Amino acid sequence: MVGSNNLTNFDHLRKIVNIEDTPNGFLKIPGIPVILPTLEWFLQRIENNDPYHFLRIYHATIDKYCWKFIISNATKIADNIGGVPTNPWENQLPLSKLDEYLTEGNYQEIWEGLMSQNSFGYFVNQKTHGEKLRTFIDVFHQNKDISPKFDIGISLGVGLGTIWGRYAQEHPLQTGRFRVVNLFSQKTNHMYFHSGVLRHFAIMGELPKLFNRLNDLGHQIVFLGPAYMKYFQQQYNIKNFHHIVTPLRTALDGYGDNIKEVQKIRDDYGKTILLHSTGHVAAGWIAHQLKDDLDIWGLDIGRSFDLDIAPKVINDKSLTFPTQWTQVVNLNQAKEHIKRLRA
Repeated sequence: MVGSNNLTNFDHLRKIVNIEDTPNGFLKIPGIPVILPTLEWFLQRIENNDPYHFLRIYHATIDKYCWKFIISNATKIADNIGGVPTNPWENQLPLSKLDEYLTEGNYQEIWEGLMSQNSFGYFVNQKTHGEKLRTFIDVFHQNKDISPKFDIGISLGVGLGTIWGRYAQEHPLQTGRFRVVNLFSQKTNHMYFHSGVLRHFAIMGELPKLFNRLNDLGHQIVFLGPAYMKYFQQQYNIKNFHHIVTPLRTALDGYGDNIKEVQKIRDDYGKTILLHSTGHVAAGWIAHQLKDDLDIWGLDIGRSFDLDIAPKVINDKSLTFPTQWTQVVNLNQAKEHIKRLRA
């Protein structure tokens, strides 16, 4: 496999930056380095037939680790914080135990610990969430040791620094995120990426360039996710457009069939770009299912690309639009933040 281990061919299209607010003197945490790729980095690798699957890990998943390994005996945290386990003050383990599991490659123990916290309540009546979480943990922590296609981004929030999507550094959950991500960075064999880059492309108005170039290549463009994603075709005049529609709340068990649909599109029409909005756990599972497929590229876009289509979707009363950031983020501040990162 050519794959994403040949990153040196594209070094001039990326840079190394420290993740948000690190180094952090308050917590005595050093700078946590991550890779910040440009849009050209993504495009030229497709044009050079270099397959990859880019995944984002935001606070929603990092928090699961915090509940199990960090937030023991902490000040009471508001119940309305997303992902609070039903038994948040029971069965915690010290961060040193997570360190031990990562050092020894004992991913089964990590899985059992996260499952014991019962913080995956949003998987309503989904039978396969445990199986998919187990696969996700392998993908997240073993990374390119499983497949050179994997490029995994991490964040202490949602990739926008302190502008939106995180708490103040003194907040017990935010301090937990700092410590957990710092440990992940120390224990990985492969540097993580900045998970906010896809959202950055939307904020900086770069998505038309992305889809124009993909149109020129003639590859199939497959969106996997909720019904509102149909608006991407019109917004960017996407050729070879396909949309595999999934429900908002009960999609997890159906992704196996969805992947077969993607593979059939590849078999029938050729090289395929899969853009999926599935949540982190399912995204890792999907990437693992496609790890040996060199004719399918993957972008875990989540809701990162929703900015341009938001007005049309909001006005379509037949659709549910779960995205919040497009209405609340100060775009001028976000653009300045992104410019500073890229400088």
